[in-house]
Amino acid sequence: MGRRVTKTLKILSPLQSLTFFPKETTDTTTTPRDEFLPKFQAGLTAETKMKSQLARRREFSADDISPSGPGWEK
Repeated sequence: MGRRVTKTLKILSPLQSLTFFPKETTDTTTTPRDEFLPKFQAGLTAETKMKSQLARRREFSADDISPSGPGWEK
């Protein structure tokens, strides 16, 4: 049809992998994530334990109270 104004592009192969290795350090610093996760797990464990205790209490208290019978008003 017409004349080409630009050259054809040549695509080079993409970079397969690029790895940056951290410098060797003797410091053992903790990240905020490392500090948060154990606290979060302890909180979830405590919450689960408390929920099961409350559920057991409700079962026992529901069995003790009968809506019809002597002393229902207490």
